Amino acid sequence: MSNFKGGSGATTLLLLLAHYLANIGKKVVLIDTTLDQHLTRLHDRSVLLEEQLPFEFFSSSLSKVQMLIQRLNHDQAHTVLIDLPQFSFDADIFAIYKKLSIIIIPFQYGMLGLGPTIRFAITANRVIPKAKLIFLPNQLFANYLDADLLAEQQNALRLIGQLSTSIDLLSGLMQLASMHIPPICLISSAASLELLINQYIFPINYSP
Repeated sequence: MSNFKGGSGATTLLLLLAHYLANIGKKVVLIDTTLDQHLTRLHDRSVLLEEQLPFEFFSSSLSKVQMLIQRLNHDQAHTVLIDLPQFSFDADIFAIYKKLSIIIIPFQYGMLGLGPTIRFAITANRVIPKAKLIFLPNQLFANYLDADLLAEQQNALRLIGQLSTSIDLLSGLMQLASMHIPPICLISSAASLELLINQYIFPINYSP
């Protein structure tokens, strides 16, 4: 997950997705490659609290993450989720993005959140044309927009990538002290996460 705009909820939503995928039986590997290392700090607290996490976690430098991804790719059973650094043409960052098959782009509706999101998506689409782009609204701020403006923004996003349903960031997700996710947050987000997974990440093909 990534976006040009900080505070888009990428790290929190990635952790939520990791827990949900693990809970439905996927073998999940979560990797932190960001400069602020927020996931790494949460993991350190989980270790101190002796929490049993349902996925593997790695904190990796940009120079070593390519070798880690290559090693994990040998086991096709793993679902690898990466908290990405902001895209740039730095050689190490560029190399990470080139290996991605799916980029999830969390964002908030409204011009302040949409502008950086579209710029990021257009850049990613040009640099990594084979990667699937999935826009993930992270809060229900759409309620504050005029219906015509909301439809206009949604149509603009669909011209570039796929638009998933919104996931509301509950207060329990905004105040995480470790990698533990409160069960109520998983339950409340289950329907949206299931749609995201079944439609875009592991699409289910139904017979007519």
